[in-house]
Amino acid sequence: MSDVLSYACPLQTGCLGETSYLSDKLIVKKRKSYSGTFKTRVLRDLLDGKGSLKELAEHYKIHPNQIKNWKTLLMKRAHLILEDKRRRRP
Repeated sequence: MSDVLSYACPLQTGCLGETSYLSDKLIVKKRKSYSGTFKTRVLRDLLDGKGSLKELAEHYKIHPNQIKNWKTLLMKRAHLILEDKRRRRP
């Protein structure tokens, strides 16, 4: 039982992949953020069939799940873009 409690994370990688300690210095990795223009370019290429999910992920150097998440978000919110604002809702 004491072995479980005394477990420590490797100092170079960190438990959560967010922080690491090298030479007694704390290194905090900043999350990448992508612009809407970049996301649109990636999704346009995917929807136009310019490459498979895997190929586009390798080309743009992002994880395939990131592209899938952006596509899912686009499909969930598409009604907001395509809604006719000239008509009043009942």
